[in-house]
Amino acid sequence: MGRSLAVARGFYETLIPMYTSQPHDSPLSLAVSAVSARVFSLWRHEDAVQVEPHLAPYTQAVASLRSALERLEDRRRPATALAVLALHLYESISAVYDARQATPVHHHGALSLLPITALDSLDGLISTSVAELQADYVRGLSRRHASGPLLEQQCKAWITEAGQIDELLRAWARDVPDHWRPLRLTTGQDFSPSITAYRSACDIYPSCQIATLWNLWRFHRLLLLKITVGATQRISTLPRDESAGDERLVPTTMESAIQAGSIQELVDSICHSVPFYLGNRAKQSSLSDFTDPEILFPSYHLLTPGDARIAARHQDCGDAALSGDEHHRHIVAYGTWHVVSPLSNLLTLVSDDHGGRLVASCLRPGQQEWIREQFLRVSTLVRLPAAGPFGGEKGRSPSLLPVDPKSADSAAESLAKQVRKGAIFMSGP
Repeated sequence: MGRSLAVARGFYETLIPMYTSQPHDSPLSLAVSAVSARVFSLWRHEDAVQVEPHLAPYTQAVASLRSALERLEDRRRPATALAVLALHLYESISAVYDARQATPVHHHGALSLLPITALDSLDGLISTSVAELQADYVRGLSRRHASGPLLEQQCKAWITEAGQIDELLRAWARDVPDHWRPLRLTTGQDFSPSITAYRSACDIYPSCQIATLWNLWRFHRLLLLKITVGATQRISTLPRDESAGDERLVPTTMESAIQAGSIQELVDSICHSVPFYLGNRAKQSSLSDFTDPEILFPSYHLLTPGDARIAARHQDCGDAALSGDEHHRHIVAYGTWHVVSPLSNLLTLVSDDHGGRLVASCLRPGQQEWIREQFLRVSTLVRLPAAGPFGGEKGRSPSLLPVDPKSADSAAESLAKQVRKGAIFMSGP
C-alpha cells in the first residue's frame, strides 16, 4: 500500500513543513513552484501551448537538482528526495495531459534516494509484490506454447503467491483505525438526490487520501483475484494427462461463486466511493467551484451531531476532523483528481487480454456502463484530452453529448488506457 497509518495526507504530510524550511532557489522550492504553476494552469483552463508559466520553474528545478546531486551531503537530505518526487508528480501530470507515456526518470531517481528502510517497509512491499506478480502472470501467459506440466506448476505458484499477498492486504484492513472505515449513506435520506449515487447509496471517508488508499487496496485485491481465477481456470482446461491431478486447485461451484462475489463486492465498493469524490459536479472545474454553494458533496457534515453512526468515529478522529468549509474546499481541490485512477483502473482491468473478461463477467448488469459514464464525467471535469473519436479532436476535452454508443465505449476505454500510461508511476500497477 505504501502508506503508514500515521500519514493520512500522503506526500503532502512531509512536503509542507520541509518546503517552508527551504530557500526560494532550492530544488524543492523550484519543483513545488513548477507543480503549482502546472496545476494552476489547468484550473485556469489555459491552452496546452501556454507552457511558459510552469516550464520555466521546471527547467530551473531540474538544473538545481542536478547540481545538488553532485554533492554527497545534498543527496542525503530529505528535501532532495522530496524535490525529485515533486518533479515526478509534474512529469506524471504532464504525461496525462499530453497523452503520452510517462518517463520513469524521476520515479527511479526518487527510489534511489529513499532510505533502504523505507523501501523495505511492509506497506511498500505489498504494492511491489502485487506489481511483480501481475507482470510475471502476464509474461507467463503471453509466452508461446504455454501449456503442459510447466504451465500447471507456474499457475499453482501464482495462486499460492496471490493468496499470501491477499492475506497481507486483509491484515492491513483489519488494523486501520475505525474512523478510516467507509460509512454508507443513502440518497434522499442522508444526502441530496442531485448527487449521482451508486445503487441509491454512497460511502464517505474522512478525506480523499484515505478514500484513495482504500480504492488502491481494493484494486490490488482485484488484481490478485483475477490472477487466482485465471490461473485456476487455466489448470482446469489442461488435458488430464498433462495435469498433476491436484483436484484442490480445480474450482468447485461454491469456490467460483465466492470468488465472483468477492470481485463484485470490491468493484461495488469502488463505485460507492465515486459520489464522495464528485458530489453533484457535472461541468468543467474552475476556481469558482471553491465557493460555489450549488456544489454539494456527501460527507459527515450532512449528519446530525448526535447521529450514532459518527459519534465514535469523530472521537477517534480527534482534532484532525475538517470543518464543513474545509471539507468542501478539500474535495473540490482533490476529488476529481483522486477518482481518475480508480475509474481508469477498473475500465482497463475489465478490458485487458489476461483475465479481464473473467472480471467483467462477475459484474452486475449495467455496472460496467455506469463506470464508463462516471469516467467520462470526471474526464470532462478535469478536461482530460480526448482519445480517438470521442469528443472530437485529440487533445480536446471529451464531451458528454450523445454520440454513437459503440464509439463512446471504445473511446472511453482508449482514454482510460491513455491515462494509465501517463499515471503509471503514480497510482499502483
